[in-house]
Amino acid sequence: MTDAFTPPHSRPLSFAGEGGGEAQSEVGLNRLRWRCRRGMLELDAALSAFLDRELEYLAPAHRRAFAALLALEDAELLDRVLGHAAPDNADQAWLLARIRAGRDAEGD
Repeated sequence: MTDAFTPPHSRPLSFAGEGGGEAQSEVGLNRLRWRCRRGMLELDAALSAFLDRELEYLAPAHRRAFAALLALEDAELLDRVLGHAAPDNADQAWLLARIRAGRDAEGD
């Protein structure tokens, strides 16, 4: 018997503003906010702040890279946010630098 539950961070991701009208964009944004909710408070705060601050300005390649980051397990994602693990590509490196910058600015 298989478990029908799929954790939010492992489901396909759609972004606000990608295909569809305003209502669909709102649904996509709400799903994205849910995917930013993690089991670790540090990740929760950093990802949610990044989303609020920068989502509307992200290029499509950076949106895809953000989706790939959100598909990671919490421990692996935290290692990348903290700089303990290398990103997969330049787009992820750029995103992680922006997430860290926002996290560091909020910590001041």
